[in-house]
Amino acid sequence: MKWSRFVRTYLKGKGRLSHLDARHKPKEKGFEAWDEVDFLFMSSWLWDSMDPKISDSVMFFTSSKVIWESIKRAYSKAHDTSHVYEIKIKVFSTKRGRKSITEYATQLQNLWQELDHYRVVAMKFHEDSTTLKNFIDKDRVYEFLAGLNPEFDQVRVQML
Repeated sequence: MKWSRFVRTYLKGKGRLSHLDARHKPKEKGFEAWDEVDFLFMSSWLWDSMDPKISDSVMFFTSSKVIWESIKRAYSKAHDTSHVYEIKIKVFSTKRGRKSITEYATQLQNLWQELDHYRVVAMKFHEDSTTLKNFIDKDRVYEFLAGLNPEFDQVRVQML
């Protein structure tokens, strides 16, 4: 979800990501100041960045974290196999056609980044994650080559 990435990046840049994660919520001393900032996030950064129909559905929630969790439950596609499938179909159907090589490569790169965002694989050992990354990278080279126009057949054969 691009909106989610935008909001998290913006708040992290402001040093306020803890309001979404609720890692730091003072008990007594400093609570009023923290709470004021949290309401600022709710009103000007979260609600204002949402479609009005969506913001209306979370208007009466009491903190940024509660809003964030509600929106995440409702709209997140992380671990959504049907969404991963849709992205994979887009990757497989992406062809160079009349696009420049740069446009074609950028389109695939964007799809792969989105796929990586939604398809998270937790690895226990560094060697395993390196092996998996190398496997994925090689698959992506094949996907790129498969979408090239016939005039690149010689280049494809040389690369393979």
